[in-house]
Amino acid sequence: MAEGPAKENIGQQEFKRLWLAIGIIAAVLIGGLTAINKLLVEPSAFGHLSVALLDQTNGSPIAEAFLELQDSAGSTRAVGRSDGRGSYHQGRMPEGRYLLLVGAPGFQPMEKAFRVLAGEKMSVVLHLQPEDLLTMSTVPDVAAVAMTDASAASPVPSSEQ
Repeated sequence: MAEGPAKENIGQQEFKRLWLAIGIIAAVLIGGLTAINKLLVEPSAFGHLSVALLDQTNGSPIAEAFLELQDSAGSTRAVGRSDGRGSYHQGRMPEGRYLLLVGAPGFQPMEKAFRVLAGEKMSVVLHLQPEDLLTMSTVPDVAAVAMTDASAASPVPSSEQ
């Protein structure tokens, strides 16, 4: 008879362990579902960024441009490249101030500061200036300089010739 109560006691312990395991699993599932529900149902604590990169001279999209997103502390938060349509998208950005750094072969690098708000989509359109435009605008026109110098020079008197 000593065997009967001992077996019953072991059965109760196994039963308690089983319910404890079920309780833990249920708590994890409910907690996980609550977290998923917060992301899907509640207003998001994140914003989204959409960037369009265009050539300043003709408005054509700039593909394969390099983009870097920095937070207000200067830490890199994301890096990427623009697609064939000159677009770049970054989702789930915490609310805050950011700096977008853009570089593309044949174009001047560009920076743009902006703010992301929770639950909002921030759209940024950047018109990049081709490098050759910078070169052309900073190099003086040699013919114009020569003509200016010639007109500024005083004529040589005929008696000194």
